[in-house]
Amino acid sequence: MRRPFISDFPQVDSPESGVNIHVPVVREQTIIYILTAAIEPQVFTDILLQQKLPPSWVGTVYDSHHITIARTRDAAKYVAKPVGQLLQHWRQVRRMSQLALATEARVTPRHVSFVESGRARPSRDMVLTLAGTLDVPLRERNQLLLAAGYAPLYRETDLEAPEMAPVRAAVDRMLGHHEPYPAVVLDRYWNVTQTNAPATAMFAFLLDGLSTVEPANVVRLIFGPLRPYVANWDSLAPALLQRVHREAVGGVPDPRTRALLDEVLSLPDIPERWRTPDFGSPLVPVVPVRFARNGVDVHYFSMVTTVGTPQDIAAQEIRIESFWPADDATAAHRWPH
Repeated sequence: MRRPFISDFPQVDSPESGVNIHVPVVREQTIIYILTAAIEPQVFTDILLQQKLPPSWVGTVYDSHHITIARTRDAAKYVAKPVGQLLQHWRQVRRMSQLALATEARVTPRHVSFVESGRARPSRDMVLTLAGTLDVPLRERNQLLLAAGYAPLYRETDLEAPEMAPVRAAVDRMLGHHEPYPAVVLDRYWNVTQTNAPATAMFAFLLDGLSTVEPANVVRLIFGPLRPYVANWDSLAPALLQRVHREAVGGVPDPRTRALLDEVLSLPDIPERWRTPDFGSPLVPVVPVRFARNGVDVHYFSMVTTVGTPQDIAAQEIRIESFWPADDATAAHRWPH
């Protein structure tokens, strides 16, 4: 038995609204059949909270008439799509022809064409070969495997798990060694998962006791409560939107990241031109952030560190953003903590 996944296509009658769960039964790395069950939404929510399962596993909540009453963007993007369609999507994202993909993957263009059209069922190794050639993120590689009828390969391990101790220790050292300057740990969706003491003090000073939705999200903060204190907001905000696109895992914003972009771009006073990323415009060396409040005026630029050659979803998606002083006054400033 393997971990369950969620479907957008309810198949189990339930007297109440429920969440449809498919549990793949795996033998020799192949799904041989699937057990299906429906449970109440609140029960499922409790399970998610207890097990810390990724939000992308939540698919659809439906009523007794099988009418969808809630669904996630991730499920809408990936669930129930043939593997050929998903591979074609990533090939188009990478702007590769079938011939180019076949050449780099060392397979025939005919086979790539047959896989994409559904005329051929790829082996597990072929799915991984094509996904690796297309540089598909690990989370989405699992989706490709499931769509092809195979068990997921890549785990998503909580950073607090014993096997993640070396990564956790490295992150803690980096945060500590970066003091007296701020540093934060971000997940795939720009949520702040960890900070060093100067970063905690800096955000506390800027927010001045204002409560924020947890986990704190850098994009929402810059476009929300921190906006009055970002002295160069007009230049920083569009640069941040460009970063969200450029630094997306796999180079492509996923549904949750696109939803975050849509959310901030729908705010008042956001120029229409910001809604479309301009990747053709030349990049300046750095776009610093300038925080100014109650006589404190600091300028930082940031450097981002990621885990090399990750084989775990959580390890691939973690980022450490270190803030460095952009002038002598900022270098001398100390955040009290």
